[in-house]
Amino acid sequence: MLTAEQKELRKTGIGGSDAAAIAGESRYKTPIDLYMQKLGIAEESNEESEAAYWGSVLEPVIAREFELRQGKKLIIEPNLLRHEKYPWMIANIDRFMPEENAVWEGKTCNQYKTSEWGEEFTDQMPNEYLLQCAHYGVVKNPSVVYVSVLIGGQNFKNYIYERNKELEQNLIELEHDFWHNHYLKKIPPDANFYKEVSKLWCTGTDTTKTVSNELINHYNSYIFCRNKIKELEEQQDFDKAKLCEFLQDSSILINDKGLSIATWKNQKNSRLDIERLKETHPEIYKQLLKTTESRVFRIKEFK
Repeated sequence: MLTAEQKELRKTGIGGSDAAAIAGESRYKTPIDLYMQKLGIAEESNEESEAAYWGSVLEPVIAREFELRQGKKLIIEPNLLRHEKYPWMIANIDRFMPEENAVWEGKTCNQYKTSEWGEEFTDQMPNEYLLQCAHYGVVKNPSVVYVSVLIGGQNFKNYIYERNKELEQNLIELEHDFWHNHYLKKIPPDANFYKEVSKLWCTGTDTTKTVSNELINHYNSYIFCRNKIKELEEQQDFDKAKLCEFLQDSSILINDKGLSIATWKNQKNSRLDIERLKETHPEIYKQLLKTTESRVFRIKEFK
C-alpha cells in the first residue's frame, strides 16, 4: 500500500500502473483521467476499493508463497525509482530479487477473470500487467519480471516477463509523448468519450464557434446514430410488447426445447416519494435537497 508521500511522488512522473492508461489498455483509467490526475485537476479517490485492499493485505502472503515454491529470496524496495535518461519514468516495485536482478510483482483477481491468465511461466497475462512489467523493465533494467497471481483466493500461478525491447521502446515513446506534449504543455490527450470531454470543460461561456468541415461529419454522424438508436429502441419496444402480449398472465417463456428464454414476473421496488415529502415535510425536503451543476449537450437537426 502506497503512503501519502509516495502518492505525491507519483505525480512527478509516470508509474508502472500508469503505462496501461497511456497505451489505452486500462479498464479503469483513460489517458485523460491520468492527465487530469497528474495535473491535480481531478484527484484519485481516497477510498480504497475492496479488491485493492485485499491485494495489499495479501501481497506479503503471495510473496512468501513465491519464495517457498521457487526457492528464491525477495526483498522490499521501499524507494521510488527514477530512470536517469528518462526522468519522467518512475516506479514503485513490490519486491526485488538481487541474486537474479529480477523484479517481482504480486497480483490478486477473482475467479471470473481466470481466462485472462494463460499458460504458467509465460507472459500470457492481462495487457495492463504486461505493460506494467515492460515499464519496470525500462526503469529498473532487470533480467526478468516475475508476476505471481492468486486467483479466486485459492489458485496460485506464476508468470514471467522476458525483456521485450520493441515493446519497451514503444512504451518509452508513448510515455514521452504523454509527458512532454500533454502534461508539461497542459494540452489534454484526444478524447474518445463524452464523459472525458465533460470533465475537462465542465463550465461553459456564452461564446460561439463556427463548425469546421471535419466536425460537420461528426454532426451528421451524431444525427444519424441518434435517429438509428430511436428506430432500434422503438423496434425493441414493439418486440417486447408482442412477447408480453403472448405471455399474458404467464410468467415464463420457454423455447421448443423447454428452456426458459424470458421471464415477466412481478417485483417490488421501494422508492422515496419526493413530491409527498416536499408537501408533507418541506423543511426536511430543503435540508436534503442537493443542487448539482453540469453542462448538457443538445443538438438541433436542420433539414
